[in-house]
Amino acid sequence: MKLTELLERPDVKDFIEENISADPSNLALKFRGKTNFDLVPVLDYLQLLQKAKVKLPTWYTNRCLLEKRSFEQCSSEITATMKQEFKGENLLDLTCGLGVDSHAFASFFSEVTSIELNTDLAEMVRINAVKLGLSNLNVKNVDCIEFIKNSQDRPDLIFIDPDRRLGDERILDVHKFSPDLFKVLEWAEKMNTKVLVKLSPMFEIEEGYKMFENIECSYIHSVGNEIKEVLYLIHPGKTENSSTERTISIYRKGKISRFNFGEEIDFGLPFTETKNFLVEPDVAFYKAHRLKQLFPLFFSEKDSGWTGEGGYFLSDTLPVEFPGSMYRIVEAMPYHPEKIKRWLKEKGIKQAWISKKYLQGNAEAYYSALGIKEGGEYRIFLSKMSNKVQVYCCLPI
Repeated sequence: MKLTELLERPDVKDFIEENISADPSNLALKFRGKTNFDLVPVLDYLQLLQKAKVKLPTWYTNRCLLEKRSFEQCSSEITATMKQEFKGENLLDLTCGLGVDSHAFASFFSEVTSIELNTDLAEMVRINAVKLGLSNLNVKNVDCIEFIKNSQDRPDLIFIDPDRRLGDERILDVHKFSPDLFKVLEWAEKMNTKVLVKLSPMFEIEEGYKMFENIECSYIHSVGNEIKEVLYLIHPGKTENSSTERTISIYRKGKISRFNFGEEIDFGLPFTETKNFLVEPDVAFYKAHRLKQLFPLFFSEKDSGWTGEGGYFLSDTLPVEFPGSMYRIVEAMPYHPEKIKRWLKEKGIKQAWISKKYLQGNAEAYYSALGIKEGGEYRIFLSKMSNKVQVYCCLPI
């Protein structure tokens, strides 16, 4: 029996609801040989459903169908929603998967056509669309490259999240991604339409400008100070050179904040070694190489500066609604391990978290040199400035 049919059985539905918070491994022992249905796929589904409570809460609430591989690879519901800046009449999603991004786009576009080669997965997405109340999501069970070869319809936007794995092996060469990105870009050029390409959060933003032409903007999405997506909006065939405009979207404290930056500007920021507070920008600004453009949005040079290569901001006053973390500086000193070690011992600090952006050596070496263990409430920031390393021992605010 197919999973879609199995999960519609009344006794299976009752079993899931009665055990919605139970440990599936314990249920396997308790109910082995005691159910009138195949227990293994039901418990596999239950385990995914429990994970969906955090990753895909709307899917969890509506008891949507889930499949292991596509669930592991899909966007979280929050991350998918961060694409709300893209709007229009028609969107073509060439890499549907579980349909999380398609579901989000269906709130911003009048019609979404989503392509999925796997027959069972395509059926799941159709069923889930009904569960989620979507009437403008059209799922097609075809090969996406064959689909675009035969399509004469021009979408407002094409979305593609190519598979970056071959079995269990991660693929690094963009030319080997599936489907073929460059065939999609060729078709988009003929149709005079834009393509939104989603790549790994580990992807170095500058590499995209070497691989693709006619980039209108790059996007970095961060949730909880963790990069979740790197995207490029490409207009194939456009005659202008690629723009290095970057949009950073950050989800924190229940809301999305967006920052739009143009060309990188190489202007000097005031260096300072000691202030009252240390401010650490969200990782997305490091990823986008836009720290210098961020500074004047929140700080004045009169009472603020930065630490140089470490990329931390120092200030005598706390910025309001800053996209990052803030700390009170307990002590600032040059990096002399023995002196710092004695100071830490005098203060009774046996644990701390060390941050060392752009410095050579692994973190373990610094823990060993300072005679402390990882953990506790203190944060120790190391930053290189004028060929010397400065240390800031801080407490979070």
